[in-house]
Amino acid sequence: MRCFVSGKKPSIPFFLASILLVALFLRIGMLFYWERRVEPPFFFGDSETYWDLGRQIAQGKPYAYGASGEFRIFRMPGYPCLLAPLFLFGGDNPPVLFGRLLSVAFGVSTVWAAWLLASRLFSGDSTLSRQARDILPLLAASYVAVDPLQVVSSVLILSEAPFGFFMLMQIYCWSRMFQASRSAVPTVRNVSFLLAAMLGLSSAACVYLRPAWFYFPPFVIVLQCLGYIVPNPVAFFVRPLVDLSGRFVSGGRVPESSASGRGIRFQHTGRLCRTSNQTDAQHARGDMMALYLTRYLIAVSVFSICLFPWCLRNHRVSGHVVATTLQTGASLYDGLNPEADGSSDMRFVARFRDSEPLDSPTYEYDVDTKMKRAALAWAAENPGAVLRLALHKFHRLWNCRPNEPAFSSPAVQAVVFLSYVPVLLFGLLGSVMIFRRGMEWGMEYRLLLAPAIYITMLHVVFVASIRYRTPAMLLLATPAAYAFLRLVDFCSKKTT
Repeated sequence: MRCFVSGKKPSIPFFLASILLVALFLRIGMLFYWERRVEPPFFFGDSETYWDLGRQIAQGKPYAYGASGEFRIFRMPGYPCLLAPLFLFGGDNPPVLFGRLLSVAFGVSTVWAAWLLASRLFSGDSTLSRQARDILPLLAASYVAVDPLQVVSSVLILSEAPFGFFMLMQIYCWSRMFQASRSAVPTVRNVSFLLAAMLGLSSAACVYLRPAWFYFPPFVIVLQCLGYIVPNPVAFFVRPLVDLSGRFVSGGRVPESSASGRGIRFQHTGRLCRTSNQTDAQHARGDMMALYLTRYLIAVSVFSICLFPWCLRNHRVSGHVVATTLQTGASLYDGLNPEADGSSDMRFVARFRDSEPLDSPTYEYDVDTKMKRAALAWAAENPGAVLRLALHKFHRLWNCRPNEPAFSSPAVQAVVFLSYVPVLLFGLLGSVMIFRRGMEWGMEYRLLLAPAIYITMLHVVFVASIRYRTPAMLLLATPAAYAFLRLVDFCSKKTT
């Protein structure tokens, strides 16, 4: 790895500031391009609803949308609350440019958050040199700074930019909580309680911005439990397929044991055998789960306290317990209906709304329930179509080129391909390396892949687009940088 270790140690603040400036200039440039070329001001329908709800909050009016204010649980209030100060200082009709500048600020902050997360995770990694450990977070931040999808999402009147920032902070607090909980220093271990509270706050912020993130924390907890049952899933399920990559990861040889002595190892026969310390490892994992349980109780308590006012307000408005919004039915039917093709087409909503009496006190709840039932009934009657749709949505989500014909020019396709495919491939390779280490590296490294899995599971049911994969790519940039640095190290050893 001579190209990285020769010379003086790089000035990390200087390089980080340079990356942040590049991110700012790219987003400002995209902002002015969008302002001049794209008409009308709100390219997406969701943008107008966010803008109107932000005005309602600033003016102290009821939080409702529609001609007669019939939709009162239509959107989570997180992003409208961020837009509300623009109306307080800019009047009833502030320039949309102000909202785009707010998104730019969050977009640049997301670059910094990507650097922070990567620097904390790999600060003590023994598989990389000291200089490489400094370079890795800079590479991850550089990708987030210049990725075209990240740049475009940072100028839209949508919740993507603030959500990306708070999601990275959620993963950061989660990973730091894991690390602090395992520390042998009591003072550091006590910090994990504060990190658990911060985890609850950041998780609530994510849900207030994107309600579909409500089930992400329990999803990660399930993954964590599975991680203790199967510490090394790569070795357990697909070890024969990664033997070649194992030689690369371990410097040319495949270790006989895996999972770091956690109770499972492979001998030359490839059969699973029990080790002498399997019982001790199981007890250690049980103690660690009990340790995490106390932190999770704090995180869940803070998360619940943050969401309680919204849930209480929804119960008073609708007479039902609604944790997020009453748009689940529309989103579900958008993805599961006879005309569904994986893209969004909400023209059916008017038909369902017209079928319910507008003056009913539970109008919004009844419409949502009706669409849910219709979507689930169609899915139960057409399992084959649901499976074909799921495969098509998977392709749309992880497509290497834009799905929309409006963005099908050769230049746009080339930019998306070159900025996506290499990072995806290196990210998957880095994820394999992380999973091959079993629980030796801890659950915090597996958090890097959890959003990609969660988003995939979510959008093979709902509608899919490359727009929805941007949060996953924020985190895949880190294992991609790790795999790239390991590849450079591997090649440098081959040349010596």
